[in-house]
Amino acid sequence: MGFEFHRRRRDSACAGALSGAGDGTAEGALRRQGLPHGAEAVNPLRAFALPTILAAAAACGGCAHTIRIAPDTDRWPTAAGERRADVNVAYYVDPADRARTVTTPGGGGDKVAYAPYKDLEAPLYRVLSNVFGRVYPLSDPNDATFIAEKSIRFVFRPHFETNSSSDSLLTWPPTEFTLTIEVDAVDAASRPVWKTRATGVGRASYSEFKHDPGLAAKRAAEQVFGQLNGELLKFPQ
Repeated sequence: MGFEFHRRRRDSACAGALSGAGDGTAEGALRRQGLPHGAEAVNPLRAFALPTILAAAAACGGCAHTIRIAPDTDRWPTAAGERRADVNVAYYVDPADRARTVTTPGGGGDKVAYAPYKDLEAPLYRVLSNVFGRVYPLSDPNDATFIAEKSIRFVFRPHFETNSSSDSLLTWPPTEFTLTIEVDAVDAASRPVWKTRATGVGRASYSEFKHDPGLAAKRAAEQVFGQLNGELLKFPQ
């Protein structure tokens, strides 16, 4: 089943608002008040209808469409042959970041909305698991008891930056998506030990994203986490 991308098939409420702006309702009101109508009422009618049309048009444009940006980690190659350090690590995502929705440009004047920290937590866990023996999510980065109980040596914290764009005037999914991840690590005593940064740019055409509007974003994410995986393999022990 495909997705509906074309702006001409906009929400029926928008179409109804526009069509109703000149349906004679205003003219009837003028007649009931004993005011001129017909040719003599052209200016009052226009004064009444134009703001209605402009308001309806504004409501129709600039919609934010929800997309998912997480790549399919089930299709990623396994970590066979890669170094898996016998080290326990953790990662921390702030609850406010996990709940945050980001909005960036799409096509045709519309926007796309997504939750980068929520969507990309699973890929982060996957690449950390490719390299380290055991990975734990932390609910509190200052939970010294949990860190000691699990023998966690390093805690990783990600930061994501995103942007998107489209070269289409007729469809809303982005044709280009940029994702940057910056990850820093501290040791069990909260001392900084490592930082890296990776950027990916994903692109998708209509024939590709018509069944997956977040495809450009997912391609960017695959690039970013591939780079991150390589950097983690060089992580100092």
